Amino acid sequence: MEIQLSTLPLRLPQGATIRLEAARGVVVRVRSGRLWLTEQGLPEDLFVGPGEAVRLRGNGRVVVQADESSCIELAGLRTQWHFTPRRRAAVLAAAPLRAMARAARAALAHWRRGAGWMPVPPPSALLR
Repeated sequence: MEIQLSTLPLRLPQGATIRLEAARGVVVRVRSGRLWLTEQGLPEDLFVGPGEAVRLRGNGRVVVQADESSCIELAGLRTQWHFTPRRRAAVLAAAPLRAMARAARAALAHWRRGAGWMPVPPPSALLR
């Protein structure tokens, strides 16, 4: 998805991060909350509070993390914002479990196809 705006308002929950690439000149304004901002190639990190703004100086990667729930605004002259959907942590954490379940189902199916396997009748069939 591409959005062409000069100003982009965002709401970040506590602990949420965003990554900006080649964002020299973009201004990050904090409307509420507090941000932790790291620019690649610069030795110091910044904490930006409500009402403060920072103009990004480097042209490398910038990581912005919400130290607390925050409303921010990214502003840049004729900037084109690109968004890449990310999978949620819970979905990523469940991936190994899904792989194990898939492997278990495949092993059971292989075992059932083997010689000598006979399904056990349900208990109600034995009462007849």
